[in-house]
Amino acid sequence: MYSKQTVYDAHLGSKKHVKAAAARGSSSAPTPSAETPSNGTSSKPQESRNKRLARLSHVSTVLLTPLVTTLSETKSNVERRFALTAREREQEMLDQSNAATQTSGDPDAAAPAEEEAEEEKIYNPLKLPLGWDGKPIPYWLYKLHGLGVEYRCEICSDHVYMGRKNFDRHFQVRTS
Repeated sequence: MYSKQTVYDAHLGSKKHVKAAAARGSSSAPTPSAETPSNGTSSKPQESRNKRLARLSHVSTVLLTPLVTTLSETKSNVERRFALTAREREQEMLDQSNAATQTSGDPDAAAPAEEEAEEEKIYNPLKLPLGWDGKPIPYWLYKLHGLGVEYRCEICSDHVYMGRKNFDRHFQVRTS
């Protein structure tokens, strides 16, 4: 509880501690000085705590050993994705979706997919941007993100960005 042994020793001699110890009198609870010997060795409660911590550390190590490869792969993937720009991430998602459609080489599955694409005309009278699912985002989200506001970049010869986030992202890509 105390940062140094000298601080603890000074506390034991303080008026407040002496007064509290006298008030406690002959109660059956041991005094703090009895729990911590002055020679610096640990007491029994401290030893049991250390054993418990060592046991928990050992159990967690045993449980995490089979997951080491998965954890390292996940960590490297997260670091790799963090280093990518927004365009590279979008390109990677497109590549993954294209690979997923190419792996389903079943000719029976290809015909319904073409029919669904023809049937699925998206109703978008407000010309809202499309979300991750290919459908227009809700109007409230459009307003919340300020996508109706135009930001002109004077550096890029008055190129127009819709929304503050896209405008800020433009500068982050330029600097990195």
